[in-house]
Amino acid sequence: MARLIPSPWAGQFDQLINAAQASLVVCSPYVGLGPCRRIIETVRLRGLSDILKVALLTDLSLENMLCRTTDVSALIELQNAIPNTEIRFLPSLHAKVYVADTYGAIVTSSNLTDNGILRNFEYGVWIDDVATVTAIRDGVLVYSRRTLRLSASTNGSCTSNQTSFPTPSMRMHGVPLGGVPTV
Repeated sequence: MARLIPSPWAGQFDQLINAAQASLVVCSPYVGLGPCRRIIETVRLRGLSDILKVALLTDLSLENMLCRTTDVSALIELQNAIPNTEIRFLPSLHAKVYVADTYGAIVTSSNLTDNGILRNFEYGVWIDDVATVTAIRDGVLVYSRRTLRLSASTNGSCTSNQTSFPTPSMRMHGVPLGGVPTV
């Protein structure tokens, strides 16, 4: 089933974070400190800081960092607070998808920023059908496997499991990288 999510949608975001037991998948080109702290506090209060796996896919292009649309300190704070956080960089990322286990997925126009969650006029859909949630999560993780993995280590290291970035026309498992897997 799907529910429509108009702005502001902080309540639905918090509900999704609260539902995560094992994993939280976050896909947003822009990431801010406020929403990262919402995740950190919710996970900490639930005693899941050392258990929950967070996969965060974002666009850390030079332009995004210079314009401060992504707060790198928020990414570092998230990774330090939740050790099982994996941050990956995908150029030209535009999708905004948030998934808690197979409980629910939110597909929205909203970035992971205070403006996106609290102030902008955004719109999204909450999906709770397990097969569809699983397909959405797996689709985002397909993107994630074709990226640079970033580390918040003190030396600022960055590791990669790929030698090149995907283009939208590339295919993986018969599904265009920009396409939606069918269930």
